[in-house]
Amino acid sequence: MKYTFEEGMEKLEAIVSRLEKGDMPLEESFEAYHEASELYKALEEMLNKGEVRIAEIMKSGDKDITEEVLE
Repeated sequence: MKYTFEEGMEKLEAIVSRLEKGDMPLEESFEAYHEASELYKALEEMLNKGEVRIAEIMKSGDKDITEEVLE
């Protein structure tokens, strides 16, 4: 499953919305919950990598921060 962060968030929100309705069969609910859980982990990892990258950019004194962010 390869998504951009935004695509992943949209998919996660759709799954959560379906789960909140409460009208799915039990087995389908389990599968949806599992998918949402895996997607959440992937999105969290993307955010963590983004934080690390921002920290690295902030530490680098070699380039203007604006140039780094726009790359």
